[in-house]
Amino acid sequence: MSRQRTSLIDSASALLVLAASAASAAGLMAEVRAAEGEGQEVTPAEWATEMRQAEADGSLSFRDGTRPLQSSPQDLVDELSSLLRSLPDAPAASTRAVLEVFKDPKALSIPYEFALLTVDGQLSKVFVVSTGAPGKYTIEGSYSLKIPMQAGTHGRAPKPFPWLRSSKYQNSPMFWGLQISGGYFAHSTPHYGQLGRRASMGCVRLSHPSAMDLFDTVVNRVDGSAVVHIYGSGSREARTALESKGLDQAWLVQQIQNDLDDAHAVTTHDYGGVGHARRGQPLVYPSCDGVDCFEYFGKLKP
Repeated sequence: MSRQRTSLIDSASALLVLAASAASAAGLMAEVRAAEGEGQEVTPAEWATEMRQAEADGSLSFRDGTRPLQSSPQDLVDELSSLLRSLPDAPAASTRAVLEVFKDPKALSIPYEFALLTVDGQLSKVFVVSTGAPGKYTIEGSYSLKIPMQAGTHGRAPKPFPWLRSSKYQNSPMFWGLQISGGYFAHSTPHYGQLGRRASMGCVRLSHPSAMDLFDTVVNRVDGSAVVHIYGSGSREARTALESKGLDQAWLVQQIQNDLDDAHAVTTHDYGGVGHARRGQPLVYPSCDGVDCFEYFGKLKP
């Protein structure tokens, strides 16, 4: 039985004991009030007799012969516990989007750092990424991806905010970013020549189209239900995760190469801006939960 399920049973049991005790006390008090209303004085001895009788038979017995509580508190506890234990375990809430980041995967015979985006159990995207340069560690483990929020212009309500900048590294753009933990984010980068290898200050860097895809998925497709798993270089976890996908290695390497080629196919102006399209595709900027990300935050659209 799961720890959560055991806790539920214990909590329900405690509530039943309190409810039964409250019912006993309330019933006896009602009897007292009724007697007083009829001009009868309830003596301490009579009150004590009522209490002893209730404790002796596990129920209440009033002067009119009614027994509003037919079972003892422990009987009710045992009955509810048995019922809860007979129920099937509730399924765990599923996370709709999962980003898996593979740091320095040469031990897996993959030449470039990459990430896999799975949505509703299906592989959706393969991204080339860049993680922490030597001496600039990228955290490992599992985290919920968090959507940065900020109020719009003219006092409008907070919405997902894609125009992040680094307060630590010379106001560097972190556009279309999602928070991993603390100061660690997955975001776009203007440093396309460094994609695929360890070169970041610790964040997970992506090309603009990849960062826009990830932002759009988490914000607009799965309503923030997303986690990220970051695997260490050549770790057992990385190998197990990759093998569980059953992907053809040559196919995977080609997808990573395609994303890298998309990045290198644009001009410096494009990848130094706020976003661009992949080769041969129209440029479509993600929305920020139903609003124009540019207009809402007063940013000039190219």
